Amino acid sequence: MKCRGRWRTVVLVAAALFVGSVVGPPLVQAATNLVTIAGPGGKQAKVSAAGQLLTTETTPSTFVHDAALGLTASSGPCVPVATAPADKGLIVTQVVADVFTNPTPGGGQRIDVFSDSACSNLILDVNPGGIGAYGYPLQPGVAIPAGSSLSANVAGAVQTEIYTYGYTVPSSEVPATSPASGASAKDQRQTG
Repeated sequence: MKCRGRWRTVVLVAAALFVGSVVGPPLVQAATNLVTIAGPGGKQAKVSAAGQLLTTETTPSTFVHDAALGLTASSGPCVPVATAPADKGLIVTQVVADVFTNPTPGGGQRIDVFSDSACSNLILDVNPGGIGAYGYPLQPGVAIPAGSSLSANVAGAVQTEIYTYGYTVPSSEVPATSPASGASAKDQRQTG
């Protein structure tokens, strides 16, 4: 009885290995055609159809630095901070909030950053602990589709400047229907 059970296991393992060797390579090759990795400083890596790792560094002309100055609660509920060009996607890799007024630090004093123009996809919720610059890396980057914006909302008595850093990519790399915008950065609740 034990011998029969062992042979059944051997046959099942052999069959699984055979099926894996036949089906596996095409699945891996199909998956490698879909991989693009964007890293800090605009470096990109792709896997070619032949399975080779291709790396490139984006040119300085693709780097983006935007600023929204003097944001307060009265600036509005959804202020564009960095807007992707109409024909390119934008990858935001860092946000810096330079708080210059914060009379009563605490829960009611807040800076929220969203990965869309409608302020519906929260990626950063900051309760600054005082006055100063607070940097928030967004690695591997937050994808903003062409023509859309990274936006912010300020609550309480906080007054801030928001600076964004990143780089542009072909619009096809950030489809308008991409969950993008939130897939690459988690909701980061920060204090101080």
